[in-house]
Amino acid sequence: MLDIDYLFDEIKKGIHTCRDRGIVPSTIGIDTWAVDFVLLDEQDQLLTPAVAYRDTRTDGVMDEVTQKIIKEKIYSYTGIQFQPFNTIYQLAALKKSQPDVLEKAQSFLMIPDYFHYLLTGKKVNEYTNATSTQLMNAFTKEWDPVLLEGIGVRADLFEEIVSPGTRIGGLRQELVNEFGFDIDVVVPSHT
Repeated sequence: MLDIDYLFDEIKKGIHTCRDRGIVPSTIGIDTWAVDFVLLDEQDQLLTPAVAYRDTRTDGVMDEVTQKIIKEKIYSYTGIQFQPFNTIYQLAALKKSQPDVLEKAQSFLMIPDYFHYLLTGKKVNEYTNATSTQLMNAFTKEWDPVLLEGIGVRADLFEEIVSPGTRIGGLRQELVNEFGFDIDVVVPSHT
């Protein structure tokens, strides 16, 4: 499990440190590792704790998925290396073990997307991080409906894909009040 609340508190501590030093950043963007995600319900609450890609829940799942969707098709659509922890296999594992969670889910956000949501209240999926999921079509640059259908996950969970450098907005009002200033949130490229 990931302590997502701790990580967000550390982001806020960094902003508080800026304030305490008399620095007012004009922009902020969060980049983390790839493949991990959260699912939110209709009240935008986490449905499960965030799980790190090193979790064993995906053991054997890549083989199960590639029996339904041939490897050549997955690779030809995405161009992404086969790793047992890729998001496609994490979602397939969740669908198998906790299908009710995916039924209740209303939003899929990668970890940096979730932090951007906590900062702004706006949900988007950043393009370069989304490519790590092995669910994005390299040609259309959209979530691939064939792959999503193949693992039994609804396409409407996913947000608009935005390019690195996209300004998604200022801070939520309660954060502006907490910090004493606003900051433009701009999604960075995932490296």
